[in-house]
Amino acid sequence: MLTKLRYGADSVLQLDVPSDSLIAYCDAPRGKPISDVAAELRQRLESPLDFPALALSVVPGDKVAIALDHEVPQAAVLVHEIVRVLLAQEILASDISIVRNSADAMAPDPRELLPEDVRAEVQFIMHNAADRDQLSYLAASSKAKPIYLNRQICEADVLIPIGVSRLETSLANVGPAAGLFPTFSDEQTAQRYRAPKLLELPARREKLKALANEVQWLLGVAFAIQIVPGRANEILHIVAGRSDLVYETSQQLCEQAWSFEVPYRANVVIAAIEGTGEAQSWQNVARALWAASNAVTEDGVVAVCTELSEHLGPATQRLCNADDLQQTLSEISKERPEDSLVAAELATALQRGPLYLMSQLDESVLDDLGIANVTGEEELSRLVARYKSCILISNAQHAVATLAEDTAA
Repeated sequence: MLTKLRYGADSVLQLDVPSDSLIAYCDAPRGKPISDVAAELRQRLESPLDFPALALSVVPGDKVAIALDHEVPQAAVLVHEIVRVLLAQEILASDISIVRNSADAMAPDPRELLPEDVRAEVQFIMHNAADRDQLSYLAASSKAKPIYLNRQICEADVLIPIGVSRLETSLANVGPAAGLFPTFSDEQTAQRYRAPKLLELPARREKLKALANEVQWLLGVAFAIQIVPGRANEILHIVAGRSDLVYETSQQLCEQAWSFEVPYRANVVIAAIEGTGEAQSWQNVARALWAASNAVTEDGVVAVCTELSEHLGPATQRLCNADDLQQTLSEISKERPEDSLVAAELATALQRGPLYLMSQLDESVLDDLGIANVTGEEELSRLVARYKSCILISNAQHAVATLAEDTAA
């Protein structure tokens, strides 16, 4: 049985999967993408959930900060529409700041669709957690710990956070407030949130989630925008309005789009990552591995299909030719470089069973990591044929497979 699995910008795999071995195809997401994102956002800003229209929420003289998650799709379209509304209410372009975390400095400028004169006035700040000049003291937490955040965000009269909605069960998710904190916090705080133990200890995750929620409350965030992503750069839903209602609603929509139930674990799981540019990242490979880990048997095989070309981060480099993965992970846990969670999930996958990766990386890089290089659909089809059960997961950077019953194939 030929089954299509999309990955990368517009690539398609034709996999020959025996019909009696394909126990689940998580063809994510469910739902149709928004055809006119600008018009949809315009409507959401005019009629937000239990909140006044954005045009009624600002007054001339306000300083407005747009806190933009770097993974928000079609960011330039969203920014253009929000700035248009603000300018119509006599907010000065020079009083508008766009603050984005610096996870991808090569991403397109979110101001690119603004008129040239407006683009020159609107500030665009790439947050650097290690730059003390960018930070401002917000308050002390309930545990009497100082909280530092990006200065523009702290000093704004009006804050508009725009985040990407992810499933509660996705990799190291500490809730929707994480789009503000620790995303725009100081380096010491960021390190706490990328401890590999986040993958193992739900209680620790809940503790950090509570702190993020506390920071959001201290900031007085009343209005928020959440994007439920679709395939590649598409958007399924835009939710805007009262922040708590926005997060609740977007999580429900995310569940409908991205949560899948599988009958049991499979011997081989093939996960694909669609999208271009920043979608093809080691972070998304880690998310795909996390999604696969919920669906593969104890010593099963995982293959991830990407167009990844991103260089290894400092933590992931430490895994290359490592004699003792557990010892290396222990060292990474102490230092916590920026890709600690990626390295931790990669090491876990390597310890669990054979790992294959389709990418644009040099085969020698994968060899050093202990990952088998896979070059095409024929190899993957032969891999699947060797096992009695298979699960396919598309857009595995967002999708999560949940077991109907926790039994091995």
